[in-house]
This record gives sequence, structure tokens and C-alpha cells, in this order.
Amino acid sequence: ASEQDTQPTSHGFVLTNEFGDRLYGAVLHLWEEFQDGTVRVEKALVVIGTQPLWGAFHAFLCALCRVAFSKGNAKERLVVNFMAETPLPPPGCTVSLGL
Repeated sequence: ASEQDTQPTSHGFVLTNEFGDRLYGAVLHLWEEFQDGTVRVEKALVVIGTQPLWGAFHAFLCALCRVAFSKGNAKERLVVNFMAETPLPPPGCTVSLGL
């Protein structure tokens, strides 16, 4: 794959069940290099929530990617830890997080 083909891309999506209930998500497609750059593996990081927080989802996934690649951490483990330790604010409240 060319260098341009391996740049991260993202998009949002909506999942709707038969009752009309919706879940909102964003996905970041990226390539991870192994064995000194000789092998590239495609991965996708996904965030799904009950609210259409498109900007927050995208910002989180981009920040996650920067942190994970800069420190060599497992991206999947960072997502699990973040989601398990971060409650949603009550309706009408705003929360800011520094990543």
C-alpha cells in the first residue's frame, strides 16, 4: 500500500434497531507497522455511545492515536480504560477533558 493509502481516515455512523433506538459511533481506520516497517496491519478503533457526540468521538480517537503511538501503548487497552473510568455527565452539563 502506498503512503497515501495508509494515512488514518475516520467517519461517523448510526446504528438503529427495529424499535428505532439509536447508537452513534465513530471509527478511525489506521495502519500499524511491525517488524521495522516491513509489515503493515490495518486496524480500526471505534467509539459507540448513546449521544451523537461526533466531535468528541473524533477528537478522542485522534488524541488516543497520538498518545498510543508516542508511547508505544496498546490502543485497545487505552480505550477500555478511558471508557470504564469516564462517566457521562448529567443532561445539560458540560465536561472538558484534557488528553
